[in-house]
Amino acid sequence: MKYVLLLTLLLIFSFLPVAQASASTVPVSAILKGPALIANSSTQAYKLIVEGGPSASGIGNYTYTATIHAKNTTGLSVSPISGSSALGVFYLNISSGPVAEVITVNFNITSGHGSSEVNVTRSFLITVIDPVVITVPVQNTGSVGVKDANVSLYVNGHYVGSQIVNLSAGQSTDVTFKWVAYSYPAGKNTATVVINSSSGLVFANGQSVTSFTIYIPGKSGTYIDDYLIVASIFAAVILVLLLLRKPKPRY
Repeated sequence: MKYVLLLTLLLIFSFLPVAQASASTVPVSAILKGPALIANSSTQAYKLIVEGGPSASGIGNYTYTATIHAKNTTGLSVSPISGSSALGVFYLNISSGPVAEVITVNFNITSGHGSSEVNVTRSFLITVIDPVVITVPVQNTGSVGVKDANVSLYVNGHYVGSQIVNLSAGQSTDVTFKWVAYSYPAGKNTATVVINSSSGLVFANGQSVTSFTIYIPGKSGTYIDDYLIVASIFAAVILVLLLLRKPKPRY
C-alpha cells in the first residue's frame, strides 16, 4: 500500500512541471505601431499591441505603464501614461519636444494576475527631427462657409500629409505642413498642394492645385567644388615631387 501511494504521488508531481511549462510557453510580446520619425514639437498617434503570457489564456488583463528617456525631456510625454485591457490593444499619443534627438519609450507590461502575473519591459526608439515647414495661403472665394475641406501636400510625387480646413465665406488662412524625411534630397524638390474639395477654396493662383520648388542645399550643388579640391591636391602632389626630385649631376 505504501508503494502504491508513493507511486501515485510521483505521478502527480511529474505532471506539475509540464502544466507550468505549457502556461508559460507563449512569451509576452509588444509591438508599437506608428511613425519612427516625427517632427519636433508635434503629437503623433500610436497603437500598442501586447500579446502572450497568462492573459492570452484569459488570466487577468494586460496593463502597461510608459516612461520616456532622452537627453532633453522638455515637452516629451505619453498619453495616457498607463492603461489596462483584456485584449492587449492600447491607443496612445506621443508628444515630442523642441529638440531634435532620439528618444526611448519604455513600456512596463504586465500579463496575468496574482501568482500567474508576468512582467516585462519593452523599449522603442523614435527619432525627433527638425522638419521642413511649408506654408500655403488658402482663400474661400465662395458665398457659403466651407467645413472639413481636405488639403494635401505631395513632395516629388510622394504623399506627405493632409490638413483639414474650415473657412467662412470670404475668409483666408495659412495651411502649414511639416515635411519629415530621413534624408532630404539635395537640390530642387517639387512640392504640390491639392485641395480635395469641390468648394470655393482656392490658392493664390486661383486654382485648387499649386506647385512650387523647394531647394535643399547639399552635395549635388557643390560637385564642382569637389573637383576643384581634387585638382588642387593633385597639383600640390606634383609640386612636391618636383621639389624633391634630385638634380642631375653636372660634368
